[in-house]
Amino acid sequence: MDHAPGIVIDRVVEWSDTDASGYIHNSLANRLFESAEAEFLRCHGILGLLTQMPRVRLEFTFRSRLAFGDRVRVHAYPNRIGRTSLTWSMRASGPDGALAIEGQITVVHAPGSSSQPWPDDIRAIWEGSCPPDDPPSVGQPATVHGDARASDVGGGR
Repeated sequence: MDHAPGIVIDRVVEWSDTDASGYIHNSLANRLFESAEAEFLRCHGILGLLTQMPRVRLEFTFRSRLAFGDRVRVHAYPNRIGRTSLTWSMRASGPDGALAIEGQITVVHAPGSSSQPWPDDIRAIWEGSCPPDDPPSVGQPATVHGDARASDVGGGR
């Protein structure tokens, strides 16, 4: 496979993302995921779906520290597709390429007051963006699935 499934984005840790220790506050993990999720939906022309997908479960594990000024590479991809739910996987690596954060976020398709099955066209996007059995590591050059644009790999701090 010549590209990673899902989306890869680059961000820089801002001063407001840190706590008194000078390292990231744990809430940054969710914001990094949300940025990647929104970019994925935008690239597939379904950004309006964002307001119809409430989060029902979030889990992040912090593997190494990130600090103010660090460049972070975020890789997010649909991992498990249910009838009405979708579980995203997210991995974020720091400037040295080491895994810093990994997590899973489950959303439910709820365009109204209750959950509903994914429409066939949306399910096809999710299924076309799921990883192979052995997904590439974070930091490997990647593209948005179905998009020819390569992700820009920035420098360090």
